[in-house]
Amino acid sequence: MNIGFNQKTAEKRLVEEQLYKQISDEIQNGYKRDGLWLKAISDCDNNNDKAKSLYVKLRFQALVDEQTIECKQVQPKHKNESHMATIDSVIITMIIILIFIAVGIFLMS
Repeated sequence: MNIGFNQKTAEKRLVEEQLYKQISDEIQNGYKRDGLWLKAISDCDNNNDKAKSLYVKLRFQALVDEQTIECKQVQPKHKNESHMATIDSVIITMIIILIFIAVGIFLMS
């Protein structure tokens, strides 16, 4: 029996588990995001059991959104760093070429 393996799917499941663990810890410690809780209560017509379930879904999505925004804020920095590394490589290459030219001129004289 061959069980397929998809690394991205496996990673996604592990990340989801970590996020649900975080939500569980928050709830056990009495932490709730008031805005999300109010939305859950409102959407569930004040049914606390349904609201708890909806709150977990809303909090999960909020954590995913926060990570997405955080990644987008970090990406431009990495692009600039990559661009700067390319410029540094070009400058170093030009310096090496100039040194070879200078040594060649010195040896020919």
